[in-house]
Amino acid sequence: MLPHFVLDVHTHTVVSGHAYGTIREMAQAAAERGLALLGFAEHGPGIPGTCEPIYFAALEHAPRKLYGVELVYGCEINVLEGGQLSLPSRYMDMIDYGVVGIHCNCYADQGREKNTENLIACMKHPRVFLVSHPDDDHTPLDYEKLVTAAREYHVALEVNNSSLWKPDRRLRKKL
Repeated sequence: MLPHFVLDVHTHTVVSGHAYGTIREMAQAAAERGLALLGFAEHGPGIPGTCEPIYFAALEHAPRKLYGVELVYGCEINVLEGGQLSLPSRYMDMIDYGVVGIHCNCYADQGREKNTENLIACMKHPRVFLVSHPDDDHTPLDYEKLVTAAREYHVALEVNNSSLWKPDRRLRKKL
């Protein structure tokens, strides 16, 4: 039996350039699955095909409830070298929440310690509530330090199913 989920805050629409649903389509699907809250974390600058930052300025006009599902709007912000965020600071207050993650499109692996330092630096921003797929194995991280920082800054760490299904991951080999 599958667990019942009440929310999902790491989803993308067509705005991110690699998803296929609209806000309305996603909200309707969420309602059909019994979700109470749905969050759209469109990719920030640096990912090919994503929206321009002006998109986040227009979110004040986006619907906050559809099909009985509460809607929140965030951004999956890229971690950059030096622990910088890819979304300009003037847009950070325009989103409900930030999801930070390392994406190979705009980040070069700097080794386990520096990758961890850069990610933790981004976690310190008060709008950042979640780290996306820290377990995706593209860049090595010091998980002990990451978990300690997540606790300190009250930031959740995502376990992303897509990361676990890669052919070279142990979970896939066991199944």
